[in-house]
Amino acid sequence: MTPVQELLQKAVAVGASDLHLTVAAPPVVRARGRLAPLEGYEPVTRGSLWRYAGGGQQNNAGRT
Repeated sequence: MTPVQELLQKAVAVGASDLHLTVAAPPVVRARGRLAPLEGYEPVTRGSLWRYAGGGQQNNAGRT
């Protein structure tokens, strides 16, 4: 199971309609109209966000 599949599975388990991933914040779900962090997760880093998006290894070539 990929990291994003794990997050989505946990989001579904808590009845979430949305999953929010933001750098420097833990994964957040919207469940029953309220935003709440998913328990047990550290804040998302730039690298982990890249992996969740399916980017594998981050390549900084050409970025400013």
